[in-house]
Amino acid sequence: MEPVNKQEFLDWRENAVTSKVMMEINQRVAMIRNALESQAGEDHLRDRFLAGQARAYRNILEIEFDDVAESNESA
Repeated sequence: MEPVNKQEFLDWRENAVTSKVMMEINQRVAMIRNALESQAGEDHLRDRFLAGQARAYRNILEIEFDDVAESNESA
């Protein structure tokens, strides 16, 4: 995979499609949070699954250029 420079990363973050995808991910995190707030404790396995899913979504939302730059160096 070709390395990504900082400007390419910033362009990607500001892209309209990326913005819409990030908004959708934020909505999914909110839905999970609401489900856990209203149903936590009823099914512990489901709670753990949803918490992990929310964490994975948050990891995507928190990607920064430095994370991508580290991938560039190891490639």
